[in-house]
Amino acid sequence: MAVAGVVLGDRAGLDVSGQLLRVLNTLDVPAALAYMLPLLAACYVGVAFADRLEGFSQLRDTFKAALIPQLRILPFWGLGLMALGAGVGEETLFRAFMQEALCGGLADAAPSLPATLTTAAGVAVASVIFGALHALTPTYFLFATGAGALFGVEYLLYGLPTAAVTHWIYDWIALAFILREWGGSSGAEEAG
Repeated sequence: MAVAGVVLGDRAGLDVSGQLLRVLNTLDVPAALAYMLPLLAACYVGVAFADRLEGFSQLRDTFKAALIPQLRILPFWGLGLMALGAGVGEETLFRAFMQEALCGGLADAAPSLPATLTTAAGVAVASVIFGALHALTPTYFLFATGAGALFGVEYLLYGLPTAAVTHWIYDWIALAFILREWGGSSGAEEAG
């Protein structure tokens, strides 16, 4: 679909390939990898030590009951496509739209407050909403809220493409790891 969109858009004179190249030129891969590290570390600790961490054992049980049966049928590349949709879609909604609107709205509502304070408040509120919409368990709410704050800061410093790539690749790796550790045999392993 992306190729069709570029070809059709360019033929219609919309310079879609130029727009796409401008977006890709703002991607900071080293920053994306650096922001991914704490998320991967937290995922590893939570999954590997779930038996010893009460909140993570509850999360594991929830994943095993509700999510792993659906995820198990996907091949590894299917997990990647699902993660791509989440990374791009959620970062566009929560950072480029919601966080921007909150930061701007708070700045307009309280012009005497320092911009760093209204920006921090906008990031915090968007992150809590992000966490609440991922709240499979209280532990996952806290994890997702923290991840949302990390993505929010990354978005401010490096832009949407970098935050979206971090989110995408993290989700892909985390889902594959969770399936391997908590899901037994899966399509992701068989297709890997």
